[in-house]
Amino acid sequence: MPQVFPDAQLPPLEPPADLPEPAVVALGLGATALAVAGTVWGEKLVFAHGERRRAQGRRWGHTPLALLLAAATGAVALLDWNKLAGPRAGN
Repeated sequence: MPQVFPDAQLPPLEPPADLPEPAVVALGLGATALAVAGTVWGEKLVFAHGERRRAQGRRWGHTPLALLLAAATGAVALLDWNKLAGPRAGN
């Protein structure tokens, strides 16, 4: 990060909340499990939509939604997150 943004300050290594270590680990595991479950659920929805379109006899049933999701991902990747975050407290 310092090579790309030389003026950027690295975030603190400790969590901002004063939680015991087991609670931090449990929150991390819970967030990871929720992200994995949400990803699997979303992928199943997208795949089912494409399969329904294919079953209706449409060519390339998965392609329109795949292109839309790819464009959305590219748009998010191009955002300047530093400007969107605004000024940080204490900086």
